[in-house]
Amino acid sequence: MKKLQLHIALFLLPLVLLIALLPVNQRLKYNGLWFDCLQQGDFVYDRLYQNPKPVDVLFLGTSHTINGIDDKRIENKLGKDSLHVLNLGYCRLGRNLHYVLLKEVLQQKKPKILVLEVREKENRYTHPVFPHMANTADVLFAEPLFNKDLVSDIFTHGAYKLELWQDELYGNHFTNENTITDYGQGEVHDTASADMLLQLKTRNQSVPKTARMHNNWFYRYYPDSYLEKIARLCKANDIKLYFLYLPGFATPEQKPEENDSYEQWGTVLIPPNSLFENPDYWYDHEHLNKAGSAVLSDWIAAELRQDM
Repeated sequence: MKKLQLHIALFLLPLVLLIALLPVNQRLKYNGLWFDCLQQGDFVYDRLYQNPKPVDVLFLGTSHTINGIDDKRIENKLGKDSLHVLNLGYCRLGRNLHYVLLKEVLQQKKPKILVLEVREKENRYTHPVFPHMANTADVLFAEPLFNKDLVSDIFTHGAYKLELWQDELYGNHFTNENTITDYGQGEVHDTASADMLLQLKTRNQSVPKTARMHNNWFYRYYPDSYLEKIARLCKANDIKLYFLYLPGFATPEQKPEENDSYEQWGTVLIPPNSLFENPDYWYDHEHLNKAGSAVLSDWIAAELRQDM
């Protein structure tokens, strides 16, 4: 049995080394995510690799950031012609993807400020797109503790690289035209039903608050490990780090559960609660509409301007 296992290992070793060492076409890697997040992968590639415009103020987060941060408006409000703002949000949760995106930005641009979205509490799991965007080293040497997706991420990463190589070899791929767009906000002008939002607010307020699990450090270990990596990257590259609280509509939590931890790494920005409780500013219970993003972006610009 041991001899059979050894033969299998020796058979698979060249394949593993091939997957680990051979590079992939960066354009195809991002274009291969055409099915995800309204082709946000294409925007990430084109803005970083095709668009020469610098990035001075970088926003990273989820769809809350995509819809809530009007990067063009903030750039104009800051009133500095040489300061360039970019919303590089990506749908869904996962701190490991924010780490990967920051590394990708630093290869091409030199931001001075990073504004990182935070929610009511940290998500404990990996981002589903992490094994597609990350390089092989980041996947193979990902944080192992409390990482339930470690093995599946490695498998997905290898399978995705093989798929990209096969498509390139046989010409079985397509690339979208470059979208040389400076800004990344996803604008939505619709407004959610006020009755629905107010019912949600009433329900949220009626739910008793649970005690914060400060002693359950293992719930926070995995995301905190990547937040620490992000903080170290910021320090090494002289980037000022902010954490921006972006909860859903009428959340009962006035600040993030891990606020004390964030304050160890950077400055926490908590917008006024009136913004999150105004039904006119939302197109659903999780995402701000164009009117809400304008109010939020003006507030952020004023906060950032105070530190400049």
